[in-house]
Order: sequence, then C-alpha cells, then structure tokens
Amino acid sequence: MPKLKAFILSAGFGKRLLPFTSIVPKPLLPCMGVPPLLLNIHQLRGYEVQDIAINTHHLADRIEAALPTELGVRIFHEPNLLGTVGFAQNIVDWAEDAHILVYNADVVSDIDFAALQATHFDANAYATLMLLPNPTPNQTCLYTDDQHIVGISLGKRTTAHNLPPAATLNPPPSDALNPPPSDALNPPPPKPPVPAHQRQQAFGYACAQIWSPAFLRDVRRYQCRELSDALQQALEHSKPLAYHIHTGLWHDLGTPSTILRAHNQLLKRLKSDPEYLGIAKLINAPMTITDTDIRIGSPYVDRNCQLQPPNYLLHPDISIAAGARLHNCLIWGKTRVTGRHANALLMGHRCLTSA
Repeated sequence: MPKLKAFILSAGFGKRLLPFTSIVPKPLLPCMGVPPLLLNIHQLRGYEVQDIAINTHHLADRIEAALPTELGVRIFHEPNLLGTVGFAQNIVDWAEDAHILVYNADVVSDIDFAALQATHFDANAYATLMLLPNPTPNQTCLYTDDQHIVGISLGKRTTAHNLPPAATLNPPPSDALNPPPSDALNPPPPKPPVPAHQRQQAFGYACAQIWSPAFLRDVRRYQCRELSDALQQALEHSKPLAYHIHTGLWHDLGTPSTILRAHNQLLKRLKSDPEYLGIAKLINAPMTITDTDIRIGSPYVDRNCQLQPPNYLLHPDISIAAGARLHNCLIWGKTRVTGRHANALLMGHRCLTSA
C-alpha cells in the first residue's frame, strides 16, 4: 500500500471564539479536558499514521509548547496565512511521494480513517473526501453520483461536471392555488426513473481528505489557496474525486453552540463507554461524571450553588461560588464562577454565550 502521511490544519485565528482565542489558540481550547489538536494526533496514531505535520500562525509559540517532543510532529510555521490548501507550497520535501491525509485541528469526531484510506486507494483517486449527510446551510455543498464527487456549490457559485439542471436538484413545490392549464388534464405519460448512476446527492464536507501526490503537485501548479479552488480545478479537468460518507460523531468546534453541542454528545458516549476516543487516557487528572456535570480533577463546588445539568468543569482550579446558578455551561482554566449563566463558555473573567 502507498505511504500515507497526515497534515493537521492548525493555523486559524478562531475569531468566532474571541476573546478566548486572543490568549489560547483554538486547537488548544480543551474538548472534554483535552486539546482537540492532541486528541486528533492520538487518533491518527491509532490508525498507524506515524508521520504527522501541522501548520501554525496565530499564537504559534503556544501550540509548539503544547506538543511534547516525543510526539515527533513536524511544524510548518506560516508568517502569513496560506489558506486551506496553500500550505502545499511549504511541504514538498516533507511530503515526498506520499499520499497526504489532511484534517482540521478544531474537529472532534470518530471518523474511521482506515475506511477513508481504503476508499482512496481502492478507487485510485486523485483525492478522496470524507462527507457528511444533511449539510448545514453554512457548509460547502458537494454533489456526488454513485462513485465520485461531481459538483461543488459555494453560495451562488457552482462548479459542476455533468450535474443535473438546478430544477432537478431542488424541484419547486406544487402550488395548488395556481390551477394547471387545460391541456394538463391529459398529461403525458410519466418519465422513466433516473438511473442510479445518473443521480446526484448533496453532502457536507467533514474536514478530512486524502490527497494523491498528483493532487499536491497540481495545488502547487495552480497556486490554489483554498480547497474550493483546488476542487474546482479538479472538476474542470475531470479528475476522479472519490468520497466516503461519515455518519458517526462529528463536530466543528468553531462556535460556542457547536462546542456545547459536542460536549453534550460526548457526555452521552462517555457515560456508556468511558474509553471513548481515548479521552480519559489523555487527561492529566481524574475525570468524574456526576448527575449534574463532568469534572476534571476536584474543582470546588459550593453546596449552596445550583447546577442544572449538563455542565462541564474542565479544570481542577475551578471554583463555583455560593448562589451561582449554571445550566449547560463549559468552564475552562482557573475560574471563579458567580451569578447566573446558561448556554455559556467561561474562562477567567471571560464569557461567551451561545446564540
């Protein structure tokens, strides 16, 4: 089997999580007590991907300090951000002739990387993307047939190879208030069903992909900065883009609401499987799941406070004062909590509320 290396995108600003990301880079904001960057590195190592690199930009020194030397992770610093695929200009010597698995540092998931890898090599694909069913309105929308990605929709822009007409993808609803013309009383015979190999479905992008050496060369050749640009080039040149569909746990830890949603799902998984994703092994203090919260270490919780589950106390030096009322809150770092908070992230004197 061809060699596989991994590259984790870790250079973003995390603007939607300010003011927290002004002092802690987003890949290090703990998920269940573990920085997602470290969680993803250990997940990849579990799939025997040993050669791993990352890029850095914002608060790069803090990310470098958080990576133990024994992890052996190669770091490519970007003084100026190069985009979601522009890092290809920096990694030619490191990549050699390997296929590159590219993954986002701020995603938590139980993606089966072995299945993604098998799909990629079995299809001899130019690139292979992990896709999600039921894309959200804010996600890049990818259209597929039975074997390949055939189109990409970016807001009002769509690049397609053999896509059906727009009306086929989004058929207008029938309007009973507008009667049909008289000749519709004798409609033509129904059209035969569209063959399976001609149907297109829409999926979201799961922030995981594998590049062939040819894809990497072309990203550099066309000087692409963003993944959408590279995919559009591939579609225009009829390159085979394979895909694998992920239906398990997946969360982009990019906003307060998605972070809280991810923790709520992880809590359910950890209650039934304490070894889920190996999280417990990566925490430097005991993790306790109670009826009202999950605690890392032994944070102080005054008996006269009110905790309405779920809550996440993810640092030993957290203190919940008397009279405090919390519901669905996540607390990081050395923090003293007073007052009422709901659907919020707290760290020090900083607070972000989920919309």
